[in-house]
Amino acid sequence: MKKHILLLFAMFLLPFAVQAETFNVKKYGAKGNGKKLDSPAIQKAIDACHEAGGGTVLVPAGTYLSATIVLKDNVNLHLEKDALILGTTDYKAYKNLDPFTEGLGIDVGWALLVAVDAKNVSLTGEGSIDGQGSALKERHIKTDIRPEGQRWGLRPFLLRWVRCENIRVERVTLKYAGPGPHTTSSAAT
Repeated sequence: MKKHILLLFAMFLLPFAVQAETFNVKKYGAKGNGKKLDSPAIQKAIDACHEAGGGTVLVPAGTYLSATIVLKDNVNLHLEKDALILGTTDYKAYKNLDPFTEGLGIDVGWALLVAVDAKNVSLTGEGSIDGQGSALKERHIKTDIRPEGQRWGLRPFLLRWVRCENIRVERVTLKYAGPGPHTTSSAAT
């Protein structure tokens, strides 16, 4: 009889014991003031979440200036209402983790949020991701003197998923990706 009670008790508690952990980016040093580059702190939270077997990386309300953020297996990046990941206009700060050559022979692949060979990755919440496409292009044109056909390859994708499985993007507002040579930025949800 005691074994049955213990088994029932264990079955009741098991779902609570295996709940995924939450990793708040502020605990890892993110300021959310729009001035300090917060992507290193966000990446630390993602890495810790991944190393723990997965869970949720919480981005509270605030403006988080960011370069490339790499999403990993079993991680949900959750942006609370009024949380904004704001892409830096320093195009040299972005990483290209899986480069490819597009039709004009230009190397591309830089991204604000990227996942490569990842599984069970999600981006959720009521917050926003803004790539500052027009401001990024304006700064790029001022500082990169190569012909436009060569320099536009450095524009970062807003989101880039490469060879990934079970990806989910839900409710997050996506806007103003880095534009190509003949495109304009636009908002999308």
